[in-house]
Amino acid sequence: MGFKENLRFLMDSKDIQIKELSQKSGISENTLKSYLKTASAEPTISKAAKIAQVLDASLEALLGVQQEESQKSLLQNDLLRESEKLSVKNLKILIKIARDLQGE
Repeated sequence: MGFKENLRFLMDSKDIQIKELSQKSGISENTLKSYLKTASAEPTISKAAKIAQVLDASLEALLGVQQEESQKSLLQNDLLRESEKLSVKNLKILIKIARDLQGE
């Protein structure tokens, strides 16, 4: 995946919208929208660093250098964070689902 896809993936995984990313990074909403719409639109290293910091991600993950492992790590962190909110009953269900998926 390229920068555009990685940016969308990270924004989705952190549940952050363009407006919030803009406010926290200091990068205009229009600039961020262009990154998401046009594959050829890529940020400078300083802007990429600001985006990565807001999204709590590495530059490598944002730029696609360590794509699959970085995405897996982010998803595992998201799963852990969300699982902390579940009841014991729902955690048991989640564990069962995870085990069933491993058997596929």
